[in-house]
Amino acid sequence: TDFHTELMSNATAILGLEKYAEFRELGETNKPSNALGSGLGYLAQNIERECVMTMVKSLQTADYEVGTIIHDGFLVKSLEVKDEDLRTAEKAVKILYGYDIKLEKKPLDDYDEAQLWEDGADGEESKSETEMARDFLDYMEGQGHAFIRFCKEFYWYD
Repeated sequence: TDFHTELMSNATAILGLEKYAEFRELGETNKPSNALGSGLGYLAQNIERECVMTMVKSLQTADYEVGTIIHDGFLVKSLEVKDEDLRTAEKAVKILYGYDIKLEKKPLDDYDEAQLWEDGADGEESKSETEMARDFLDYMEGQGHAFIRFCKEFYWYD
C-alpha cells in the first residue's frame, strides 16, 4: 500500500477507538473537510500537552519554578538545573506514556543584544516599535527560532 492509504487506515482505526472519540468529534466539528487530519492533530497536541505537564510537575516536585510553558517546551527559572532532575522528568514521561524523550538545557542568550538596543544604528531612531519588533523577529528566525501566532496567542520554539 502507499503511504496515504496506510495513513488514512491507521487514522481511522486510532480515532475509531472510544478513548479518542473526543478528538474525532473535534475534527469532525471544526474541520469537516479534513476531519481525520484535524482529529489526529488534536490528539497529538493533547499528548504533547500531557507530556509537557508531566515534565513540569516532575521539575516542580524537585523544587524548580517553571515560569513559562512555550508550545512544546518550557522555561525553568534556574541556571542550575541538575541533569539528574531532567532525567527524572524524562523517566516520568516514559512511565506514564511510554515515550522516550530527551530534555536539554538551552541558552536564552543566543542573540546579539546590540541588534536590539543600539540607538541610532541604521536609522533605528526613526523606526516604529512595530518595525523594531519585525526586525527582532527576522533576526531570531534567522537564528533558528520560530514564532507562530494562533488564536491571538504567540508561541516561540526552536
